[in-house]
Amino acid sequence: SAQARLINDMPLGDGAVKLLNGSGVGVKVNGGDFASFNGLVRFQYKDQIVGAIELTESQPTNINGSASAQVMKDFSPTNGQFFLTQGGNLRTEFKNSAFDSIEGEVTWRYDNPSAKLDGRITIPRSPIKSISGEGTARLLQDTAPVQNTQLLAGGHLSVKVEANAPKSLTGRVDWKHSNWIGGYVELLEGTNVTGPFKGKAGATLLAEKPLGGKFTLLKGGNIELGLDSTQSLENQQISGMIAVQYDNWLKGSLTVETKSGAGATFI
Repeated sequence: SAQARLINDMPLGDGAVKLLNGSGVGVKVNGGDFASFNGLVRFQYKDQIVGAIELTESQPTNINGSASAQVMKDFSPTNGQFFLTQGGNLRTEFKNSAFDSIEGEVTWRYDNPSAKLDGRITIPRSPIKSISGEGTARLLQDTAPVQNTQLLAGGHLSVKVEANAPKSLTGRVDWKHSNWIGGYVELLEGTNVTGPFKGKAGATLLAEKPLGGKFTLLKGGNIELGLDSTQSLENQQISGMIAVQYDNWLKGSLTVETKSGAGATFI
């Protein structure tokens, strides 16, 4: 056996991973031939992840061991819409000179035309090409409308990520519908990031809304409803207090109650 160090970077497999020069290793020689090496060796995955592998008995064409690493540059494992972002701590296993799996706590971003989010997730052991985990999320911008209903940027959300995509959201976030009503909603578990949006909502009127005839709903109020973007909001049952005006001579507030599944709607 002997001590040595890498004097050049050593690409592995398809070249996406390389062992970095300067790392010290223990070398075993058997009968005048190179047998194996081990030790703590620095590595780099493309230009995006760097870390150190604790090598088990390995050969240049067959690297094995456990590694710790950090994300140094935002990257998408599948060149898609899901990104691991700079920071976080990862653990990974190398088998046969390739990533076998990763795990740890990382920050992430999702760039979908209908919904853009970021947050932090804890990844149980997952293939790097199919990351899953659970954690926190926020909306980076308003979602695309679903039946004229949008979730608004921000929020305090929990997320489940499956196969490099956020699959479901829960938690509290602001919403609006066609710029005339909005508030907050507690999303039901399993709500998809691109809709439909469902949950228990509180709301206020953002603008006046004529009801037909001489009645007009006025800005303000405080109502509750079961938000469901698969249905027309005007047909969903509401309860609470609404400011109203009749013609141009009578104004007041109306208290609406829902009883036994039968209640008021906006139309």
